[in-house]
Amino acid sequence: GEFEEVDFDFAASVVNETWGLFEQEARTSQDFKVKLGEFFFAALAKTQPDIQKVMKASNAQSTLSSNFMDKMTAMVHATKNTSTLPGKVKEFNTWLGSHNVDASEKFPIFAEVLLFTLEEFFQEGEFTPQIEGAWISVIGVIDQLILDPNGDFFFDPESETR
Repeated sequence: GEFEEVDFDFAASVVNETWGLFEQEARTSQDFKVKLGEFFFAALAKTQPDIQKVMKASNAQSTLSSNFMDKMTAMVHATKNTSTLPGKVKEFNTWLGSHNVDASEKFPIFAEVLLFTLEEFFQEGEFTPQIEGAWISVIGVIDQLILDPNGDFFFDPESETR
């Protein structure tokens, strides 16, 4: 689709706002977090059955879903304070590594599935091009940090491309 390119700070606030809706929901119902995570992993299994198999072998699905959501939440919150973001991305990396998944190779697939998941969980028409653009911009920075943990990707729009 046509998404809008946006400034990182603005993108971070939009991403936190949209993710906040999920968090709110998750607080009211503990199984929502698992449900969102499970939807993500079901979608992942469709596109990448091998990743799903590898990850499932090392953990129960609900634990996996819950952990994934926690790691995502930590990264999303860290976008508001970018000095903490590389550390959170590293934790995500390590977590994926502990499930025998190479983040640097597989993160773009995760990102794609995450966008699909967000779109599915929003009501029709709520996942606007601006919201999508914000997520794509934030995911781009996370992706860059996975590939180069010491890089500075927050201020150079040229570094958005992989």
